[in-house]
Amino acid sequence: MVWYEDLTLSNIDLCKRKIEKSKKIVVFVSACSEGYYLSNILLEYAIGKKGLNSIIPVVLDSLMLEKKQWTGVYESLSSLDFVDLSSDLSRLNNFHTLCDLILESESDPTGLDSKPQDTSVVDIRKSVILRVRNGLSSMEEVMDYMEEFVNDVEVQVVLCKWLASFEPDEKENILPIHVSHRIKLKSIGAAERLLRAMRLYPRNSDVQLFGCKTILHLTRESQSRRLVSLGAPEMLLEAMGSHAGLVEIQSTACEAFTNLTKYGDHGQHLVDLGALEIVMRAMEVHKSEPVV
Repeated sequence: MVWYEDLTLSNIDLCKRKIEKSKKIVVFVSACSEGYYLSNILLEYAIGKKGLNSIIPVVLDSLMLEKKQWTGVYESLSSLDFVDLSSDLSRLNNFHTLCDLILESESDPTGLDSKPQDTSVVDIRKSVILRVRNGLSSMEEVMDYMEEFVNDVEVQVVLCKWLASFEPDEKENILPIHVSHRIKLKSIGAAERLLRAMRLYPRNSDVQLFGCKTILHLTRESQSRRLVSLGAPEMLLEAMGSHAGLVEIQSTACEAFTNLTKYGDHGQHLVDLGALEIVMRAMEVHKSEPVV
């Protein structure tokens, strides 16, 4: 690890050699990261030399939890999952995750197990992403994609975002067509696939945010017992715990809990899961945010 205080023009070559010998490179992201032009040079060097998959972004500043704030060379890291260490609570929850990610590099010290991805698979994957983003896929096709690309986090992000886009977050903007979409999504197994994606990618803030939004939409009626039986409340709580610094995840999950108590007799179940304590903690941490 190279601290900014130790980084000078005279030792930048030494730092590059350290990067070349490293399997994983931890990159700290904060509001002032771009100001350290030497560290930006090293980050560009690390990406070019070791590839994006060797980078572990670690967010130290709550202002940078939204990836749209990542500019310059840091924007190239926006497709990666990051570890949130921006608050005392997130450090408590996520520090072990960072350690696990670093230790993962020891599982294949030779790198011989890595195989190039089949070009045909890459082409199909790109086609799926473009079709979904451009609104060219039916609901049933998207469900198939969620099965086919279950181990591809980037595709799952696109598909979860698609699910969340079928209904506005504001209740006053809901139209009859949105209710029809909601009913159909439930009937074709969208909830099961969504919750699976959230379980598979707990650290991916996009999957968790779009997952929470979709759960919020699907709980806007009395027929929420199935969602509860599938483990939706547990996934909301896990998202809140893993992304304690993201206001939008906290507020969306809290609103979904409100729906579960308003449109179904799930209050005691939520209390038994510890939801009350977690919601109260979110309100305390984000007391300056009226949406929580």
